[in-house]
Amino acid sequence: MAWPRATDYSAAIQNPSSCFHDPELSRGQAASDLLMGLPLMYAGNFASVFKLTCPGEQVWAVKCFTRQVADLQERYQRISDHLDRQKRKFAVEFVYLPEGIRINGVWYPILKMRWVEGFTLNEFLRDHAGQPALIEQLSQLWLRLAAELRDAKMAHGDLQHGNVLLVPGSKSTSIALRLIDYDGMWVPALATQPPGEVGHPNYQHPVRLTSGGYDAEIDRFSHLVIYSALRFLAVGGKALWDRHDNAENLLFRAVDFRTPGKSKLMGDLLALPGDDVRTLLGHLLDASRQALDAVPLLNELIDGTHVVPLSRDQASRLQEVLPGQTWQVAPPLRIVPTVLVAGVTVASPTTPTVLVLPSKPATAPTILLPDLPPQAPTLLTPTWPAPTRKALPQTQVAPQKREPPPARSSIPPPPRRRLPWPELPHWARLGLPARSPIVRYWPVTLGILLSLPGLAVVAWLVSGLLR
Repeated sequence: MAWPRATDYSAAIQNPSSCFHDPELSRGQAASDLLMGLPLMYAGNFASVFKLTCPGEQVWAVKCFTRQVADLQERYQRISDHLDRQKRKFAVEFVYLPEGIRINGVWYPILKMRWVEGFTLNEFLRDHAGQPALIEQLSQLWLRLAAELRDAKMAHGDLQHGNVLLVPGSKSTSIALRLIDYDGMWVPALATQPPGEVGHPNYQHPVRLTSGGYDAEIDRFSHLVIYSALRFLAVGGKALWDRHDNAENLLFRAVDFRTPGKSKLMGDLLALPGDDVRTLLGHLLDASRQALDAVPLLNELIDGTHVVPLSRDQASRLQEVLPGQTWQVAPPLRIVPTVLVAGVTVASPTTPTVLVLPSKPATAPTILLPDLPPQAPTLLTPTWPAPTRKALPQTQVAPQKREPPPARSSIPPPPRRRLPWPELPHWARLGLPARSPIVRYWPVTLGILLSLPGLAVVAWLVSGLLR
């Protein structure tokens, strides 16, 4: 069966009462552009999304599919069931409608999802790349979202700038994260039914792009890419963003992971100040060269705001990827003997230690207690406890798992309205700032420029008639 094209859906949605089966959508009104009056459309990989405002100020996103997707209804139903049980704030309400929209007398399925008004992640960073404190707060928000996703026993499957929205939080000075586009989502009920996509290539592990992969851990690399980009932007600022933003990434591109030795971005990141920056980059590069199941969790790499040092094996592998670079590594493991004196464990404080093992002598020692009378000495043989391992506070092998708070942070909320047309590319701005009215309302500017030749002809004809 041939599926409708995006233009077919656009033409049908101009008459909601005749194309939609859902009573609410049939009484809605599609958002349209200012120039042509056509429905606004957001095109994706295999679907197009339209915005409809229905009675009662209910706003919905209507997703119309442009090609066949295997097990579409079953897939969305199982995702919906899982989200209903979990009740997570990062999720968006949706319903799958098998008979959603009628095109040329044939019914096709649609996805009816609550419209979320906010900034996509790259739009927000484009406007705030020069505010390091704000971006640091956003990185902490991302850490909590990663932990909450894992706690919900689910994986998004396509974490990228366009699927992460920053929306106003419950307070006027707070912001929250929302995830949209659940086509590639993993939930336990879909463990044996992989989707037909592997996500945006600029955010996925190189192995997944070539060999696929679908399990509860598929978001690990994407989480690490986005978190790393936020931390690097907090240090590199707007200059770093302007050099490497292409409107389809957060600093990194797929080619940067395939050939890091030839990447200009890697050179810029290695030049940034701070040990944590270099160490985090080392973890990211090493993860991109390992198997999918070897990618670490974010909470295994981050202790508060500090990055866990690289191991010597990691540093050795990174030397092969980027020869000549130096990497800070964790101190070597040292075993320090301890002596039990009257029930007190004493260890040498001068040597950095990760693990401390009690040292048991070959023969049981005898210790004279100092407070007994000298005329009646008593010999005691202490009972040696079973060997135990104890981590000293100087270093930490693995961070403790913390219960994630709600995914929100006290940072200024973004504007609630977005312009109904795509943003003008950087190269077409002719040096003008992004917030200039000429750039922001570039369709109006273009219309004025195109109308100037016609006005000149009219003026010439009128002047000829008046002679």
